[in-house]
Amino acid sequence: MSTPRRIYLHIGLPKTGTTFMQEILWRNRTMAAARGLLYPGRDSAAHHRASVDLVPDRYQGWIEPHTAGAWQWLTEHAAMWSGDVVISSELLALAAPAQVASALASLAFAEVHIVCTARDLVRQIPSVWQEDVKNKRTTGFTEFVGQVRDGRNAQLSEIFWSYQELPRVLRTWAADVPPERVHVVTVPPRGSSTDLLWQRFVSVLGIDATGFDTAAPPHNSSLDLVQTELLRRLNTVLGDSIAWPEYIRVVKGQLAEEVLPALGGRTAIVLPADAGEWATGVAQRFATEIEAAGYDVVGDLADLVPAPGAGETPVETGDTEIADAAVRALAELMRRSTRPAEELVERGVRRRLVDLSEQHRHVMAMRRAYWRTRARLHNAARRR
Repeated sequence: MSTPRRIYLHIGLPKTGTTFMQEILWRNRTMAAARGLLYPGRDSAAHHRASVDLVPDRYQGWIEPHTAGAWQWLTEHAAMWSGDVVISSELLALAAPAQVASALASLAFAEVHIVCTARDLVRQIPSVWQEDVKNKRTTGFTEFVGQVRDGRNAQLSEIFWSYQELPRVLRTWAADVPPERVHVVTVPPRGSSTDLLWQRFVSVLGIDATGFDTAAPPHNSSLDLVQTELLRRLNTVLGDSIAWPEYIRVVKGQLAEEVLPALGGRTAIVLPADAGEWATGVAQRFATEIEAAGYDVVGDLADLVPAPGAGETPVETGDTEIADAAVRALAELMRRSTRPAEELVERGVRRRLVDLSEQHRHVMAMRRAYWRTRARLHNAARRR
């Protein structure tokens, strides 16, 4: 009996190495396709656009030209492929039961597997706070931890747990999928190589990834406590004076993801000891529920449970450290502003071409026709 075609839906969770693995899949998509695994899409953001299209009520602010129909386009691309397919977006974690049912129905042409990467909460909570600050939020770390822990801010707490309540996310996606086809990939403990996470993930996909370029993406660097606090204070001053698209391009894309990481981090963001004990208890509940559900665990459930007393004494961030980081960031910005004009023009032209193609339907239709033709030709070559 031949092995059925498989669709691997990687649904997150956010801040569990998802960007790292998506970058590897995109960078090595040609080699993966030659080995029978398709990472579909006309650009690296296709999976996120498709997820926004599937869950539009939760991502109204992210809808852009041609988001409508993006999920159908991605699944059409997958349906034309004769082998296995992987679709990956942490935005899928927010899908409601009806949206999950719709997604699974659109993928009924293959055997669907759910893949969920998960990390211990002692590392997750600081990482989510940092990402929130990168996205214009102004809540301080101590306040953020308190709100996540006791729900003082109902909106913030609901947003956090809607993504990070691991058993609930799994129950929603696994409602009509056998537990043996639900794969929980645990993020290895602190200090482990990122390659170990990739090896765990790729073992689920069943592909020989020998020779893949697995270097970490340069824009996926973390900020330390001082750098994140500097960005938070900048957000407070900026307020709504910069529109969201410009914020993403300038503040997040350049300052937060290029300039500040280049300064080097020295002060880790850590949970206070009492919050660490609370997070350990929550994580233990997660692990118990996952084990009881009978899902396929790739790694070790112990990876999800921090050791008792895993929290530490957070370092206070003073104005002197913030001022020093600000001056060094300004210096780095000045150095970057003197790049050769040719390089800046080339980057601007590429960005403009992408923008134009997003704005004109006939260009998009041509691009989709190109991808369909390419997929058919590749399938024909594989059959020969």
